[in-house]
Amino acid sequence: EIRLREAQQVARIGSWELDVVTDRVLWSEEEFRIFGIDPNQPVPSFEQIGQMIHADDRKDFTQVFQTAIAEGTSYKIDLRFLRSDGSICYTENRGKPIFNEIGQVIRMVGTSLDITDRKAIEARFDQLSATIPGNIYTVVQSLDGRVWFEYMSAAIEEIHELSAVDILHDASLLLRCTHPDDVAAYQAAVAESAETMTLFKHEWRIVTPSGKLKWLQGNSRPKRRENGDIAWYGIVMDVSEAKRDEAVRKQVEAALEAQQLRLYQVIDAVPSAIFVKDREGRYLMANQAFADIYGVAIAAILGKQDADFNPASAQVKHFLAIDQQVMQTRQPQFISPKAISTPEGKLRWHQVNLRPLIDADNQVQGIIGSLIDITNLVRLEMMLTNASDTLDQVKSAKNQVFIDLNASLLPPVAVVRNTEYQQD
Repeated sequence: EIRLREAQQVARIGSWELDVVTDRVLWSEEEFRIFGIDPNQPVPSFEQIGQMIHADDRKDFTQVFQTAIAEGTSYKIDLRFLRSDGSICYTENRGKPIFNEIGQVIRMVGTSLDITDRKAIEARFDQLSATIPGNIYTVVQSLDGRVWFEYMSAAIEEIHELSAVDILHDASLLLRCTHPDDVAAYQAAVAESAETMTLFKHEWRIVTPSGKLKWLQGNSRPKRRENGDIAWYGIVMDVSEAKRDEAVRKQVEAALEAQQLRLYQVIDAVPSAIFVKDREGRYLMANQAFADIYGVAIAAILGKQDADFNPASAQVKHFLAIDQQVMQTRQPQFISPKAISTPEGKLRWHQVNLRPLIDADNQVQGIIGSLIDITNLVRLEMMLTNASDTLDQVKSAKNQVFIDLNASLLPPVAVVRNTEYQQD
């Protein structure tokens, strides 16, 4: 029992039991801690527990719990609870019925896993994914072939015309949108990725509920978990417009391939440089594209500030001032092209997009940024400017030639005219 109590405390998972006949509730010690209640206090009644559930989640819980008792089925549901100190606790709740000898449900037993920290990370990732032009997802396939989504960004609703919440509850809603002619190729691509544990990269068509035909491109990296399940972390983009222009489509593919250098985390599937800083300017996250700007590994960036790897002190000071302005005003900034010196001493120009990192309590915790390399565009503009200046110089020189030529011809003409007058 002591080992079980210690294991629950480490895993932050509590256990409970409900007598369906008497409504008597039993809690483990960790269950008390999760919900912010002194273990020396009496166990809350089933009715009191219901009042602890966030008002927006009570209806879903009541429906799931009553169905479990009526049909004798297990359930799993994420809920928000209000702790006694006013804070919100997120839990993953599982329940299982216990039957008597005649098949009646007499007890419900289950667990409550504290996922508050995980939800905070998901909220931060949701903000980050809003800057990415595509749907970010995590999909899992078990050994028995079952498939479900663990994460789905809001972009899925625009692409598939389906609710992210509904897809998380039923993955088949999304999979059924695949065009009938593309199902076999899609399944083969998934099977090959699972068998070889290599990058899933595939294009396929879907038909949305409104009847629209769209082309999608998916890129995800598989990872095998300890229990044998395979999870893919990736991004799906709507490439319908690119499909209508083959040249543009190839450019998109090339840009994606350049950014997908053995990616193991979903953010590294984004072709743009992405980073997250805390209020002190320390990097909390950076993708490979961002690390490549400074020619360092991602590990060398995390926990560091710009001054630690950017030798341009004036530039670092300027970046810090802009970051502070974004955090203070809570307004995003789209910054004109900025030149950043590479480790080789060359200048690369980037278009910078910054927005405040806001937590679940509406507090600014740092900066989210993305950079797009527009060096070639800037160089082209410089070439055009230089060409325009050269043209102006040529025009000026040509005009001077005409002036000099006229000046040299005028005296002889005057002499001829005077001679004519004398003859007359």
